[in-house]
Amino acid sequence: MVKYSSKQKRDQADVLFVPYIEGKPLEETCPEAKEFDQHLKSLISSKDYQGKKGELFRVYLEDQPEKRICLIGLGKDPSMDDIRFSYAKASRFFTSFEAESANVFIPKHSDPKSALEACFEGLLLGNYVFSQYKAKSRKDLTLSTFSHLNLITSVIAPIGTFRIKA
Repeated sequence: MVKYSSKQKRDQADVLFVPYIEGKPLEETCPEAKEFDQHLKSLISSKDYQGKKGELFRVYLEDQPEKRICLIGLGKDPSMDDIRFSYAKASRFFTSFEAESANVFIPKHSDPKSALEACFEGLLLGNYVFSQYKAKSRKDLTLSTFSHLNLITSVIAPIGTFRIKA
């Protein structure tokens, strides 16, 4: 199931994806993530995390609806392909932890509809596994791994709920 939401209260999830544009303040990249600014400011200012394209950083915080937060580096001045690539990489990374649900912040962009589309495509394409000719020795994680995606944005009005068919 995929939900689009502009509400402030997030659903319970295994992971929260937070985008970050290299060299910009977090609240400029993603206004919805301002509550994490205090926690992440020291990480970003220490240069331990720079936000380069595809760079991921996992953070555990208490008292949040999500078990973990993933900072997704989009690079400087990201294109739609950069956004798609970075979200696909994050999606692949978290399927290895068998995450079943995710809250997703959409980056602030001059073309918000295309940014939403790029994030969604990246998340889905990152989960794709062609396993027809592979041995069935291990559990392959597929599109159905993320059974719930909650796409959160303040720019686009909620569109509705859609079911993903694997």
